[in-house]
Amino acid sequence: MPGSFSGADAVVGRALTSPARAGVPLTDFDLAGVPGELASVAVRVADQGLAEVVRVGSRVDVVSPSAEVLAENASVRETRGQVVVLTLPRRNATRVAAMSLDHELAVTLR
Repeated sequence: MPGSFSGADAVVGRALTSPARAGVPLTDFDLAGVPGELASVAVRVADQGLAEVVRVGSRVDVVSPSAEVLAENASVRETRGQVVVLTLPRRNATRVAAMSLDHELAVTLR
């Protein structure tokens, strides 16, 4: 089955990308590819209403004020009011962090 694992050795030592429930099967979508491949970044979400809807474990895309997609399929790690902590590939985290210093960013729910 695509996305499944052949045995426990394939998942030992890998990190979850979001919370998981006991007894629920894991897929490649649930696990970080390689340790150090992901980073977390705090983002001030432009739309307060959407910030209230986003929950831990949600998947979002991050969009700049100029409508540039800065990151796709980021995992929501934590929410605090209008600030959302996202886990995403390190290559995107740097861009998102830099852009968020000067701008509130939009997120779109997947």
